[in-house]
Amino acid sequence: MIINHYPPKSIRDLGTLPGAARSEWIVRQGGRVMTLDHLEHKIIRVDYREPRIHFALVCAAVSCPPLRGEPYVDAQLDEQARVFRGTPEKNRFDAKTGTLHLSPIFKWYGDDFTKQAGSLAA
Repeated sequence: MIINHYPPKSIRDLGTLPGAARSEWIVRQGGRVMTLDHLEHKIIRVDYREPRIHFALVCAAVSCPPLRGEPYVDAQLDEQARVFRGTPEKNRFDAKTGTLHLSPIFKWYGDDFTKQAGSLAA
């Protein structure tokens, strides 16, 4: 989809409707055609139960972790998570107020992270 519309001005410009790129039936996997959302939320998140996936499979918005130009293996997932968590514009701890500011990704997928760590702060 990106190649067909290269270079896109915004990921929101792709697809038949504005913002519909993740809802288009474009992914072929195991003889089936599905959307990117289905692949991420119904297959990858369910089968792998890997919270670091949220730092790799992103919507390409400015607020998301950056996209890598290489396949993800364990080391890349670790690095992607570490870099994103350490980005002060997205995640930071205010020691003066004792306030933890987190990216919305942690709110949207909180259960994925708390199952392993026990809490978002952990």
